[in-house]
Amino acid sequence: MQDGFSTILVASVSVLISMILVIVHRKFSLALRYPQLNLIKNIYKHSSVGCLCLEINGQVVYANPSSSRLLDLKSTSLKDSHETLFNARNKKQMLRVLQEISSLPTSECQIEITQDYKTKPIKLIKVVAHPLLNNKEQITHLFLALTDITTDKMTALAKEKIENEYRFLFERLGIGVAKVFKGKLLSCNEHFSKLLRGSASQLKGQPIKHYVDHNVKVERNTLIPVVSFESVVEFEANVRSVDKKERWCHIRVSQATKDLAIWTIADASHVKESSEHLRQAATVFESANDSILVLDTALVIKMANPAFLRLTHFQESEIKGKKIHFLGGMKHKLPFYQEIQKQLDDSGLWQGEMWHRRRDNQVFPVWMSLNAINGLKGNVEGYVAISTDMTVRKKNEEKIIYQANYDALTGLPNRFYFMQNLKKSMQKAWREGVMLAFIYIDLDRFKHINDSLGHAMGDLLLKKVAKIINACLRESDWVSRFGGDEFAIMLFPIYGAKNASTVAKTILDYLARPIDLNGYDVVVGGSVGISLYPNDGKDAEALLKSADLATFKAKELGRNNYQFFTDSLQESARERVALEQELRKALLNNELFLNFQPQYSFAERKTFGVEVLVRWDSPTRGIVSPAKFVPIAEETGMILEIGEWVLRHACRQYRQWQLEHIAPEHMAINVSGRQFLANNFVSAVLTVLEDEQVSAEFIELELTESILMDDQELAIAILAELRSLGFNLSIDDFGTGYSSLSYLKRFPIDTLKVDQSFVKDTPDNAENTAIVKAVID
Repeated sequence: MQDGFSTILVASVSVLISMILVIVHRKFSLALRYPQLNLIKNIYKHSSVGCLCLEINGQVVYANPSSSRLLDLKSTSLKDSHETLFNARNKKQMLRVLQEISSLPTSECQIEITQDYKTKPIKLIKVVAHPLLNNKEQITHLFLALTDITTDKMTALAKEKIENEYRFLFERLGIGVAKVFKGKLLSCNEHFSKLLRGSASQLKGQPIKHYVDHNVKVERNTLIPVVSFESVVEFEANVRSVDKKERWCHIRVSQATKDLAIWTIADASHVKESSEHLRQAATVFESANDSILVLDTALVIKMANPAFLRLTHFQESEIKGKKIHFLGGMKHKLPFYQEIQKQLDDSGLWQGEMWHRRRDNQVFPVWMSLNAINGLKGNVEGYVAISTDMTVRKKNEEKIIYQANYDALTGLPNRFYFMQNLKKSMQKAWREGVMLAFIYIDLDRFKHINDSLGHAMGDLLLKKVAKIINACLRESDWVSRFGGDEFAIMLFPIYGAKNASTVAKTILDYLARPIDLNGYDVVVGGSVGISLYPNDGKDAEALLKSADLATFKAKELGRNNYQFFTDSLQESARERVALEQELRKALLNNELFLNFQPQYSFAERKTFGVEVLVRWDSPTRGIVSPAKFVPIAEETGMILEIGEWVLRHACRQYRQWQLEHIAPEHMAINVSGRQFLANNFVSAVLTVLEDEQVSAEFIELELTESILMDDQELAIAILAELRSLGFNLSIDDFGTGYSSLSYLKRFPIDTLKVDQSFVKDTPDNAENTAIVKAVID
């Protein structure tokens, strides 16, 4: 009994010592200054910790039984070198240990080795190495403590594996999972964070009610604490994220303890959207304005929406089970439906125009789209047919086409449509070897009639002129309103220039007659230009240009006549272009100069003024008449620059005469229409006079009668302002324009200059003499 007690006591002491040695082995190695092998042997003889003591060269000097057991070696073999104790991989580790200990003799080194046995399971052994020093601080031995950590390691690995699996499931579950402690978020997985659009650290500690829709009554009953332990409540609600966005979710609350609950949140917005889409689709089907039919694969009608029934006046029972061919009646033949079926088989889609019929057999056009309905496996289960009544659209298209091609006022083809047909007719004339005539008409007195009687009367005049021209043509001819008071005619076919001149003369005869405009008889007249295909132009634009040049010539010859295009007109046009280019250079090269024509008073027998006349001394043409270059300057706008140049140089000369005391009483300067109607005319004139130091009382501004008649109210306002500034005002070439005394008395005019056409034959021409006397009176 005493022996048994001793055995138990020894074993207990051994276990206790082993535990102590494992804990204090570091301190033990540092305190050991000399090798105490006998002491080590006594301490580790019965220890479960393996003990090896090696010389510095690796020779084993001591190994306790536990080390033999751990290394699975016979105790007799422990007398050998350490190289016999370990496998190849462990030998390298031990060599590294020896090297580390040698370099740092005051430290310890710890490694793990794997002991691979042939007949036993693999063991994991922790090896702790300590240097043993003599009193000279020299390493004499190496102490190795070996501990079996296989079980601990396997347990730790198993635990880590389980934790990883649970963590994987926690993070990869596809739904948000969170622990909620006393109503506040304790932790959550990544999916939960994504649903709430915040990080786990940001959400931690936040009340769960901040994120779940407060309007859900059941949610209030599921907030912690829940009535009973392990109770589960499920509901759907809007979950509000950190950035205040809402998402419809399915929520499950599971009570784990009195204070702890597990919340799972799954995004259910797609389910809600699907339900909403189904509801919306049903609503669209029922309330859509477009007609909708559901057909099977054989194009048999299965269902019709209310819009279709309203449009066709059929009852659903009357068309259900019938093929779509039933709707087209006799308007479409079998090949039409066969083509539809072919396209549906090829692409699952067909769209186009087709005819439908109503219950009373009245037909109407529709635009139909047929789309395949695919099943879950991708197979075609039927078709949906959406059709729109095109009756109004067809009428609108016709209206749009008409508006695009016809003049809204006269109903005649517009310029674009006319030119398109002119091109086609020219091609046909070329093929057939016949002629075609282009007649261009510009009304002579339309502007005067429009201004004096009003735009309504002007529009009425254009309508009546359109009817007059149309009445003079054949059915094969075309007439177009090109814009404003211009008309174009295409005569096709013609067999000589005489056909064109006959039509032109007839039209001019009618335009020379009075036209009744609601009680007002007016005579409009016209200037007509004619070009012939193929002689005067190979394409439509060239033919138009030729006719336009001929019209211009007709105006030059006194209006109310017709002229054919000639090569000389083309040459004249080229000359005009060349003259324009040279005139632009004349302004830059100072080729203009002034002539001053005296104004003589027979009554006082003295020169009382001068009139300024501009001249052009061209280096290639010599002196160019104003009658030749002023109209070009008017058309191109160069007259504004020329007019300013004339005014400035004339005033500069007048100021020089004043300084020399030879200046006449006044100086008359002509003003063009474009100058007079420019926005800054008055201020521009005053600027020049101020620059040249000439007073307005010495300047007389001459205007033509036609300028004043273009816009009478504006003209009166400008003339009144000029008169208030001290200018003298005169009307030049009086008698050639409107010469209306009723208009004349409204203008603040100082002088009338009777046109020379009346004066030059006085007193030999009694009529002219009478007119001049009347004007003077």
